[in-house]
Amino acid sequence: MADSPVPPPTPQPAIVVPTQTVPMPTTEESVSSMIQSLVADSLPREYIDDKKWGKTAKVVNGLSIKSDGDGIKIRKHTHEVNDGLWKEYRAELVDPKKQLDIRVQNIHAGDAGTTSLQLFLATPLHGEAKLEQWKDGAKLFNITTEADCKIEARIDMDVRVAIKPATLIGDVSVEPRVTRADLKLVDFQLQKVSKLQGWAARELGDGLKPMIAAELHRQEPKLVEKMNAAIQKNQNRLHFSPDAALTGGFSKLESLLHFDEAPKPPAR
Repeated sequence: MADSPVPPPTPQPAIVVPTQTVPMPTTEESVSSMIQSLVADSLPREYIDDKKWGKTAKVVNGLSIKSDGDGIKIRKHTHEVNDGLWKEYRAELVDPKKQLDIRVQNIHAGDAGTTSLQLFLATPLHGEAKLEQWKDGAKLFNITTEADCKIEARIDMDVRVAIKPATLIGDVSVEPRVTRADLKLVDFQLQKVSKLQGWAARELGDGLKPMIAAELHRQEPKLVEKMNAAIQKNQNRLHFSPDAALTGGFSKLESLLHFDEAPKPPAR
């Protein structure tokens, strides 16, 4: 008897090992927009200078007389009251989620295989200054002024694309790093001043603008640290598989990290 044919082996399903890779953003959310969002969310929302607010002084509110073997002694009783010239300056971003304008410029090849670029962020800012004059606990007058401003932030950034050995051909990781932040006041318009005029009004009007400019400058080194911390915390959003990149908008990544046609950096 002839041997029966041996049936072919039943194919086994492929084993797929799940990974923690975050999918590439869709065409509605590019790598560029994610980086911009992380940077924008790091901007301080409020600036306050109240170092000269809340001055007090000790005033005499009574005397006590006491007689002992050494004679009559008079003791003063004092307490603290509001006194002096109080000044407070505040500035707050105006609805940055809707009014923040972001531009990407000066994209060019950087050192060690990175892409260097600059983000320019512009947003309106509302400023307010208050001044109060106190004397021995009594308020003599108060005055307020408001201003509409605009600030601009220039963020220097290096972006590196790295291949991480997570899969057979490796995952793609986009690694931005902020290297410098410059904040400046580009527009300042006083909009409201209390009725009181004279030196007090000038004090506030002249003090609000330099206060905002100085506070912006003071925030610059902190801003670099804060932005890099935010990027590092959300690095998984910039980590994706090559397959996801090809099907989910890799052209968006190329538009941000385009070496061949990137404009040259401006002359210094």
